[in-house]
Amino acid sequence: MNELITVVQNNFGYDLDFTCKDSAGVVVNLTGSTLTFTYQNLADGSINSTGNMVIVGSPTLGTCKYTVQNTDFTVAGSYSAQINVNYGSGTEIITFPGININVVPKLPQ
Repeated sequence: MNELITVVQNNFGYDLDFTCKDSAGVVVNLTGSTLTFTYQNLADGSINSTGNMVIVGSPTLGTCKYTVQNTDFTVAGSYSAQINVNYGSGTEIITFPGININVVPKLPQ
């Protein structure tokens, strides 16, 4: 995916929107799939979240979103993320890596 997203530490309730495409740039049909969003802190390697995603519009468009939760991105720093697409049988799982997230500190109030 090769996306760079900047978010503010401790902000939540907004969506991160994605379009899943294969290596040739063709949109992936998400019909019949379940999606999860996983991100990892690059400083210590810990997996910080695995959350369900929602398909947006027609599954044939490959669009999906993850709604940031109040437990996400509580520490400023760099994160790597991926979208996991499971087509139900467990035999076909597609992973979309290359999502980089920069969490900037929230200013004092």
